[in-house]
Amino acid sequence: MTDKTILVIDDDPIFSKLMSRLFKVKDIETDVSATGIHALNLLKENHYDLVILDYYLPDILGDEVLKFIKGNQSLDALPVVAVSSSTDDKIKNDMLQRGVNHFLSKPISKQSLKEIFVEFGI
Repeated sequence: MTDKTILVIDDDPIFSKLMSRLFKVKDIETDVSATGIHALNLLKENHYDLVILDYYLPDILGDEVLKFIKGNQSLDALPVVAVSSSTDDKIKNDMLQRGVNHFLSKPISKQSLKEIFVEFGI
């Protein structure tokens, strides 16, 4: 059993459930947040080894969550994988410039996830 914990921040319940199931198969604990504000509270209260962050959230944009992570000395090394169903390259480039480790377009391929698992030791 691994001692890794991942935070999935996405308002799409199907995507969040899929991510949780994929990580559960690997014995990885997963917390899920459907809003950015809730995610900020979870980040303040818990330790995570990886964040999966949707760009479009119902209350704030994912870049605001990322800004909080990168602006917090205790979190700035936390790996963040941004995800979005948007095909707008401006969003992708902006998130990469702001410090996400990867930007994946939905639907996410199994191969992309495997590469993320390997890179972050999951």
